[in-house]
Amino acid sequence: MMEVKKHNKIQLSVKVVEKQSVWIKQREGNEESLRKIIEEQQKEKQGITDKVISVIKENKLVRDPVDKAKCLVVFGVREEKI
Repeated sequence: MMEVKKHNKIQLSVKVVEKQSVWIKQREGNEESLRKIIEEQQKEKQGITDKVISVIKENKLVRDPVDKAKCLVVFGVREEKI
């Protein structure tokens, strides 16, 4: 009777270890896929940033720092709305 209980405990512990190894493999796979997703998102973010910067430069929405050195500040004159 004791031997049967020990045998059952050993089988249970072997099953638990097997399940743990499967979980570890699944977790490693999930971590790898998460890394890929993060890398892809970083690439997309950089691409979007580059596109936004190029649109801003094309439309001249922001002046270059060099142009600011040549600017005058005039007070009391109304600006036209663009």
